[in-house]
Amino acid sequence: MVIIIIALAIVGFAFPPAWLALLGYGIYIFASRTSRRNDAVESRVKKMVSAGEGSASFSDLYFEAARSYAIEKGAKAPEPNAASAHILVDGRKYFVVFSRAASGGTMISVEESDAVRRRIFDKPMEDLLKNSKAAAKDNTFNVGGFSFSGDASNDEEWAKMVSKIACRVIELSPTELDIYRYLMEEADQLSEGGGVGKIALENSGIMPLEYEGEMEKAHKYPKNRAALNYLNDEVSPDLEEALGEDRAENIRAMIFTFIVHSNVSGVNGIRKKYAAHYANNCTQNGHFGFTDKWDDVIKSIP
Repeated sequence: MVIIIIALAIVGFAFPPAWLALLGYGIYIFASRTSRRNDAVESRVKKMVSAGEGSASFSDLYFEAARSYAIEKGAKAPEPNAASAHILVDGRKYFVVFSRAASGGTMISVEESDAVRRRIFDKPMEDLLKNSKAAAKDNTFNVGGFSFSGDASNDEEWAKMVSKIACRVIELSPTELDIYRYLMEEADQLSEGGGVGKIALENSGIMPLEYEGEMEKAHKYPKNRAALNYLNDEVSPDLEEALGEDRAENIRAMIFTFIVHSNVSGVNGIRKKYAAHYANNCTQNGHFGFTDKWDDVIKSIP
């Protein structure tokens, strides 16, 4: 690339029209920088997947380019020297981590998203269940209009609490807009926390472009927030009183997970519908950069 630019510049002194070629090449380089960056990153990830490599270092891949790629693909809370994102490769979703290599370039780690979920989600949730049950044992309390014995020594009793509240949330969300408001505002809230909430959000597949700033829009949808009002005004205060703030937040994350994974096709259908709506709005208003970002969201939804 550099050689071509130098050659055109030298030729330009003897043959002025070559300056036009240099200008055109410069415009091409600028216009195609994002697609060339994406090709550079994705080609390496695909080779790793094909070869079954879990990690590899690439001295010829600038970390800044890999990091910006991850951010474009929905990286959550990227760090100065690391960023991660879910990426589709041949129709399968992979969790890819990009980190700055000590010797220069970029270190890439690749693992199937389902494997990551099983490794970092199922076990922590199981531990949370056991710890919460031990803390709640022998306490009778009410949560969200339901009465629970507090003897959570068996999985059935504790799961009943999450499922009952989740079903009530669904009952209070009669339209697709109600469901969408719940999903996105809850995702926005979970993004500000950590632990189980962060894991629940990560495994929902919902991308930052979909949920960022949604809590600030709450006042625009007063008629579509019955489920959120129920959780905020009834469920969370009851949980905090009975189990403490941290466990209350974790249980809300479990309720979110229950709803998302109990009807994956329905949730994904609603997400696609609204992503397409926002993509069309961006196109009509000339915001083509955001149209592309919403198109990426649509492609990421199974």
